[in-house]
Amino acid sequence: MVEVAAAAGVQAGFTGAGDLVSESEEEREKRVRRMFSLLDQRQAGYLDREQIEAGLGALSLPARRKYALELFDVCDSNRDGRIDLPEFRRYVDAKERELYSLFKNIDVSHDGVIEPEEMRIALSTAGRC
Repeated sequence: MVEVAAAAGVQAGFTGAGDLVSESEEEREKRVRRMFSLLDQRQAGYLDREQIEAGLGALSLPARRKYALELFDVCDSNRDGRIDLPEFRRYVDAKERELYSLFKNIDVSHDGVIEPEEMRIALSTAGRC
């Protein structure tokens, strides 16, 4: 979904220096709705697998069917074969928290910037237990 956000011309909901979400609740709602609308090309008010695959395809992502299926496994909480805006919003919220946590872990100097050395360390330790 980070790719969807980038394609929609929106920024992640995080600022540097360790602050979560500098946008207002109204700005956040508009941003999430824009991402949802980018995928909801038929303006049906929900996303189905076909729309997700098409949206991912427009972003030139490989294995878009695989990603669409994974997205549905996570998002479609009522298992009706559709992702509505509240389900999508919960997914975006969870992914943004996950990405922010990852960013904070990599940014060991806590200056809001991932320096090349911090990235090198993170990549060299990735996959180690």
